[in-house]
Amino acid sequence: MEARRITAATHPLIKQAVAIARRRWKEESGLFLAEGPHLVMEAVTAAAPIRWLFFSPAFRHSAAGERLLAQLSRQGQGELIEVPESLLRKISDTENPQGIAAVLAFSETSLSSLLIRDPALLAICDAIGDPGNLGTLIRIADAAAADAVILLPGCCDPLAPKVVRATAGSLFHLPVLRAGPEQLIDFLNRRGIALLATDLKGERSLYEADLKKPCALLIGNEARGTSPFFLERAQLRLKIPMPGQAESLNAAISAALCLFEAVRQRTSPSQ
Repeated sequence: MEARRITAATHPLIKQAVAIARRRWKEESGLFLAEGPHLVMEAVTAAAPIRWLFFSPAFRHSAAGERLLAQLSRQGQGELIEVPESLLRKISDTENPQGIAAVLAFSETSLSSLLIRDPALLAICDAIGDPGNLGTLIRIADAAAADAVILLPGCCDPLAPKVVRATAGSLFHLPVLRAGPEQLIDFLNRRGIALLATDLKGERSLYEADLKKPCALLIGNEARGTSPFFLERAQLRLKIPMPGQAESLNAAISAALCLFEAVRQRTSPSQ
């Protein structure tokens, strides 16, 4: 596939890419930016739908660039567009672009069509507001082989560049979808999945809970914790033992402890 060359910042496609990177252009369309060779390669490997691939002349002539662009050309994924370094910086959300950025389409899965293994393992985000936390949490859920990450109202934009970077490519490996509170509770009840909510005043230690059964682990907001709506409806409120003096844990760290306790229980030999 031949690459197109654009040099003018006023070109409509450049303006559109800049707006997408800043999340100011038709967010309902699901277009988002992924920057750098690692993220782009993860997208290619996962067969994510690439619309446009922007790259600099220096990247095109690098060893990594030649391999990646040749693979994209063979697969016919997206339109290849060479731009000057100055335009790539304009498109980029980072201070030091890595020579390549892709605009991709994100197709969100619905709860009704979600494929869940047995026993189910879901990560639920209750108003997680920090992009780094949300992106890291998605990466952790991917590493723990969770079935999906479900975002409740109040969560930050999962397609924001900082979130996408923090996922390190895991955004392409597992479903990330939004749901309303009542919709989620109805879904869990119908599927027989227990809702387990983290809570500083929880009734049971994380390490005493049965996480071998189908479960949805809910991580609360960084400052306010889990909302009363879900605390009232959870089958169990879990507390993470903290014998030290810290008052609380980062949301992503809490998710890691909960999800990997489930992994430990499910992979340890039966006693």
